[in-house]
Amino acid sequence: MKSNMQTINPILVDILVPVAGAGGVENVINAVGKYLNHNGFHVRIVQLLSDGNRWFDPALEVYPILIGKKAPTLDFLSELYANFLSQYGVPNIVIATTWPYLVMTAKKVLAASTVPCKIVSWLHGPLYEYDRYGAGGIECLRHADAHLCISQKAADIILADNPSAHVFVVHNPVFIEKYTPQIEYHKEERTLQFVGRLSGEKHVETIIHAVGIVNETHPDLPWKLRIIGTGDELDKLKQLTNELQLDDFVSFLGWQSSPWADCHDVTASILASEYEGSPLCAIESLANGIPVLTTPVDGITELITPGQNGWLYPIGDSVALARILEWISDNTLPDIAPQKCIDSIHSYKSDIALATFKDALIDVLDAISVIIPCHDVEKYLKRCLDSILSQTITGVKFEIICVDDCSNDNTLPILEDYERQYPDMFIIIPLEQNMKQGYARNLALTYSTGDYITYVDSDDCIDTNMFEQLYRYAKLDDCDITECGYTLFYDRDGVPNATASGRLTLLHMNNPDDKRYYILNRYWKTSPWGRLYKRSFLVDNNIRFPENIFMEDILFSTECMYHMKSYLLLPANYYFYYGNDNGTMLSDKLKDYYMNTMTMQNMSTDFLKEHDWYSDCYDEYAFMHYKKAFEELLWRMSLHPELYSYENIQLAKKELLTRFPDITNNHFIVSSDSSITQICRSILTHDIPSDDLKKVFVQNS
Repeated sequence: MKSNMQTINPILVDILVPVAGAGGVENVINAVGKYLNHNGFHVRIVQLLSDGNRWFDPALEVYPILIGKKAPTLDFLSELYANFLSQYGVPNIVIATTWPYLVMTAKKVLAASTVPCKIVSWLHGPLYEYDRYGAGGIECLRHADAHLCISQKAADIILADNPSAHVFVVHNPVFIEKYTPQIEYHKEERTLQFVGRLSGEKHVETIIHAVGIVNETHPDLPWKLRIIGTGDELDKLKQLTNELQLDDFVSFLGWQSSPWADCHDVTASILASEYEGSPLCAIESLANGIPVLTTPVDGITELITPGQNGWLYPIGDSVALARILEWISDNTLPDIAPQKCIDSIHSYKSDIALATFKDALIDVLDAISVIIPCHDVEKYLKRCLDSILSQTITGVKFEIICVDDCSNDNTLPILEDYERQYPDMFIIIPLEQNMKQGYARNLALTYSTGDYITYVDSDDCIDTNMFEQLYRYAKLDDCDITECGYTLFYDRDGVPNATASGRLTLLHMNNPDDKRYYILNRYWKTSPWGRLYKRSFLVDNNIRFPENIFMEDILFSTECMYHMKSYLLLPANYYFYYGNDNGTMLSDKLKDYYMNTMTMQNMSTDFLKEHDWYSDCYDEYAFMHYKKAFEELLWRMSLHPELYSYENIQLAKKELLTRFPDITNNHFIVSSDSSITQICRSILTHDIPSDDLKKVFVQNS
């Protein structure tokens, strides 16, 4: 019953790109961008430094920030991106591609932002090469929240530095369906095809030298070499070809948009690179059923299995390469079946690789688990669930865990209908007997997987901005609990009878003044709803609800107060609480309700006393205990004369004086101008006969 989770709204993603050209990396970015745009994301490609080359797919939203050349310092890149965000808004995820330096760029810019945003690295080459050329190293990657690695080797390097790093292996996608694989191995011709940038690290000269060597040893069946691509080394390589008298055997075809369109006569594709991440040209070659002859660098070693889909030779070793070519010519090496080449890149298939990429980004996001206990709420349930599905929040995934507490109406069928509509978001747990809210909430927590937990009552609803605001501030201040105000409705027609809010308040509970403030101003609100809890806070401290008892939230809230280190209150009323009509409650249920209030409050106080928690704020806490377990209790019972018994009052009095014998001298009680408070103080200090007690309190309340 575990949910995969999904987001409610599209996820805004920036892909940061430095200088770009027309190679494999650019093709991958185009493919990823288009796929994400059709699968719940909104992608912006931000090219920080552009030479004016239009490499991107016209279907994508691309922002070339600077045209021209300037030293790509951290301050300069950060200024560029900061200006962009000020104009277009902060994304949910930044993917820093190619340069590790771009991770630092994003980190520096987003440090000043109040909007939560994840930073993800996505390198396309070996880390040591980026570091060597001044584009950043492992120290930059430490500032990323997660890493997309195009090979396992790249992942291992990051994990070696930080074993707890959030790492995903996401292969470069290949659209295999657009290729027409060769059906058989060609023995009558010997042709190598190189596809790539003609730059020094590609060592194309090694291939040319090898062709020269093998053509001297096998003049009867010479090898031909096609070079597709352009770059700084072009003229040098043409000169070398001429010097070796290989002009009839080596062809320079320039850059081609479809380099594999005519490859029916290619014996093998060829690479001689000093380093590679996960070369797209090799993957495309295999997609065409063509084996790959390559150096054993980085991602290549997990892509190529010698004799199965290609062969390996040492970097810069023309002789070793020539020897392999001779063995192929002599049929010393066994033929490699095209289908074996195709089968070897299953995980690189576009639908699989792109889905893996998307799932990795989803996994990077924080998650909120919404826990909803439900019992006979068919009249209000849709209002509650729709308010959750209408949230404005982006960049967060959700699971909504609903526990049907043995409802007797259509509550469960309604929940099952939502589960069918949102199978990756809803978890429905039906109970066979009524276990009450404490049990339902505890059970749901064991199913939850979110980074944050929130509780919503099934007959309430929430403002569309609630999760956006709670999450934003929870991340900003890293609070254990973030809470909003609420609007209270006593009738179910939607008319607000009262509101409760406050001011923006950040409290650190190790500060005695903050602790006292919380007790006097927030401890009265014990309901778990309208709050966002860090999951680790609840789980690590083993905070659970008491079960099979009313008013279970009092002890829960008390344990939260004891354990929490930081708390934030937002002044806006984002939660809409609909109160029960107590007139419809049975007398015995009301009696349990009120007397359990006293029981739970007493248990809370005993818990805090055992841990010596309120010794530095004794008066404040004693006053709040008195308010909840005595004054409020008597007032509530006075509204129901059938419950207002001398025995109940005496019991409440005895329990209070047991825990706080000096309560009548409490500063807050003595100085209070409330008539009810003074009546309650009189009850505590005098043994008033039962008839007089009831008469006096009821009349004055």
